[in-house]
Amino acid sequence: RRPQRRAVCYIDRRGDHLIDLKWASRGRWTPHLTAYTGNQQPQSTVDSVQSHRDNPPIQTKRLTDNLRVSTVFPSFIIMSTTLALAQTAPRAGEPVSVAKRAGTQEQDLPLKREHMFEGNVRVRYMGIPDGIMDIWFFDNDADGANPYPRPDANAFVAGAEFVLKKKPANWIFYFEYIGAMVEEGYWDDVEKPAAHDDGDWIRPDGFGMLALGANYAHEIHATPWLSFLFGGGLGIGFVTGDLTSWGPGGSQQSTTEAPCRTESPAYIRKDFCADDGVKSVPTVLPVVDVTSSARFHFGDQANLRVDVGLHNMLYVGTAFGAVF
Repeated sequence: RRPQRRAVCYIDRRGDHLIDLKWASRGRWTPHLTAYTGNQQPQSTVDSVQSHRDNPPIQTKRLTDNLRVSTVFPSFIIMSTTLALAQTAPRAGEPVSVAKRAGTQEQDLPLKREHMFEGNVRVRYMGIPDGIMDIWFFDNDADGANPYPRPDANAFVAGAEFVLKKKPANWIFYFEYIGAMVEEGYWDDVEKPAAHDDGDWIRPDGFGMLALGANYAHEIHATPWLSFLFGGGLGIGFVTGDLTSWGPGGSQQSTTEAPCRTESPAYIRKDFCADDGVKSVPTVLPVVDVTSSARFHFGDQANLRVDVGLHNMLYVGTAFGAVF
């Protein structure tokens, strides 16, 4: 039905002009360019209608086809896009749509995975401080001790990790090789009264351990790129290699076919006599972990972790790898 009065639609503003729609004789809305001057220019859609009624325009003319296309068409595109977005946006209180699995509408898929994975390479340096070793073994600085220094009890670790992360939990599964960095030397056990010539000379031959285990670490984020982890775990180690030894002369077995320097200490016999065999060491050992770490995040792509703690021995190390 043809309206009784002309409707004005504030579509676009070009300087001192407005684009409005007028009812044409052929039964359709036709864009016109309306000129305003001074304080007659409307400031909003509602103002445009009121201003058009109270202050008739000075000049109005029908737009040509070229001007109609260049002026009105972009405005219609903007209005159509705005209406489409308004219709698809969820109203307050309405549930937000989530992705659906292909072929079904019954199961919702989360838009973001709740857990992440890491694949890391780990390296560590382990050792026992001299202050702790002094409890069990004399060093060459003890009163009346022989001149041979006690070897340092150190080891290196190289291995791989798989980490399952679901904030704030981190499950760390590892496999590694622990290689002894202990040099050949004299081990004089502590006793009272002290007897410094009853120790053993020990030479590690490929001595080490293959270990695997699992740790749990609780993660606390300080910044988006830095977090701290605290935890521990257990593992199992399989000993490799041998500890070849020379004992003091008086400790030789009576079944020895040719006793060698029976009155000499081990640090003399090792230069003239064949070894006395290998030390008995358990082939399977437990691995106890107590760990604290600082983790540096490089987006969601990679991370670098610095670790300190207990891994049967005190250690400091790092782990780095990819996040997926």
